[in-house]
Amino acid sequence: MRADEAEQTALVAMAGNAELGAVLSFAERSFSVRAMTELAEEFFRVTRRLGLNCSLYINTAYRESFFSARGEVAPLEEQLMRLLKPRGRIVDFGARTQINYEKIALLIKNMPLDDMEKYGRYKDLFPFMLESAEAKVTNMEAEEAMFRQTKNILGLYSGIEKSMAELAQNLEQHTLDGQQILIALREELDARIPTLGLDDDQESYFIKRIDDAVEQAVNAGDSRGDVKATADNVLTSLRRLINHQKQIIDTLILGRSRETTEPSPQAPPTSEPNDELDGGGMDIELF
Repeated sequence: MRADEAEQTALVAMAGNAELGAVLSFAERSFSVRAMTELAEEFFRVTRRLGLNCSLYINTAYRESFFSARGEVAPLEEQLMRLLKPRGRIVDFGARTQINYEKIALLIKNMPLDDMEKYGRYKDLFPFMLESAEAKVTNMEAEEAMFRQTKNILGLYSGIEKSMAELAQNLEQHTLDGQQILIALREELDARIPTLGLDDDQESYFIKRIDDAVEQAVNAGDSRGDVKATADNVLTSLRRLINHQKQIIDTLILGRSRETTEPSPQAPPTSEPNDELDGGGMDIELF
């Protein structure tokens, strides 16, 4: 009898070590994933190994995602997971258990009620896995925030670049227009002054004052080159920043592309029947 008990204890210990090894392996692999789909697939590698039928609910500031180890998540199941998420860390109902964290929740739909020792081990192991997954989701959410902020900054830089170019062009055009007005005024006064009955000294004084004003306007117009050079320097700096922001966006898009191109993790269909959850007088079947 003692030999049987010792053998059973050894088997339980071996099973526990194998399960712990799978969890630690998940924690290690989760650091290298770049998309929610990859994270879910790594999670389901462990749950499939344990023979568990699970769904994951990931909710960030930008989107919510549902993943299943056995095909699509039914809308009713999505609604149930949302409903259970704020109801405490661990919610048990029949053979189902949902473990909740701030950004991620795991619904296990076939907990081993006939093996309470294994049942307890799973409830100890999965919180550790979910904490690791939660940390990764937080990192990916931060990347998403940086991606969105970078796109906004890029749009802002592009707008500033356009405004600066228009400002430099308008400044140059207004300077030229002012010079043309003064030159036209000088020509008109040259024609009108002799008819005003002024003596020679007065005519010379007015003509000199007008010539000085025109010359000052021309010199001021020539200094627009300095203003334009400054504007060009600003535009060059803005273009460098824009190119840098574009490179950041391209890098982020490359890292995020897997999330939009890879299919959701799935497993072959199973003939295992689903349990039913009594919900307010009606039976709800989870798929």
